[in-house]
Amino acid sequence: MRRIVRGLPVSTTSKPDLVPYDHRGELQIRMGEFKNANKYTKEMARSQCIMYLLGLLYWTRARLGKPVEVVYGFYLSGVRCGDEETTYTVGLIKLLSPTKLGKLFTAKFLTETASVDDFYPLRLLIHFLKKGKRRSVAKKQPIMEAHRRIPSLFALPTSLWTDVPGRNLVLHSTLSIVFQISSDCLQDLLLQKDHFKEPEFCHNENWRNFCDSVIALIGDKRIDDGTMY
Repeated sequence: MRRIVRGLPVSTTSKPDLVPYDHRGELQIRMGEFKNANKYTKEMARSQCIMYLLGLLYWTRARLGKPVEVVYGFYLSGVRCGDEETTYTVGLIKLLSPTKLGKLFTAKFLTETASVDDFYPLRLLIHFLKKGKRRSVAKKQPIMEAHRRIPSLFALPTSLWTDVPGRNLVLHSTLSIVFQISSDCLQDLLLQKDHFKEPEFCHNENWRNFCDSVIALIGDKRIDDGTMY
């Protein structure tokens, strides 16, 4: 475990500085991080908050089975931080889970830096906590049954959480995504733009060669009795 967390801005015992509740509708939380010492920078505060948000996504998706696709957090870098001098910074973070195979977790930021006698960044943070956007949940995907809440839900696009004829998600205890899938469904999965939409991914030569090899293998071994691969 020490090797796993080495170099990361958090450890298995780290805790966010502030976790405010949002009581509008279904109860939910946001993650907040505050830094105000010379050994820290605003980038460190932001990175640490993102790590907490990744943990929040894992908890909601893999442990609670909720198809949460976006969570929010915030950080404050005080005037004592190494890169602030006479200013302070407030940042708002939006963390998005992958919506397509081949995509990554994505963080988007809104930051405001001002002198210590300017309260606009603090007013921005207060407004965010009172009226800011809430986490986004995939509307077409129900909460996953308890026995199907597995680690791979963390990075698996919610559009693929549900089994369909010929494609079943294999239940296991690792982060890898494994399907039991028929030859027809495998070909559709590889070529369907709904799941592989990014042009730089779909048109990548190595990816096209991989798909061609898989499709050729399917063609050589295809049988009509519904065998799954």
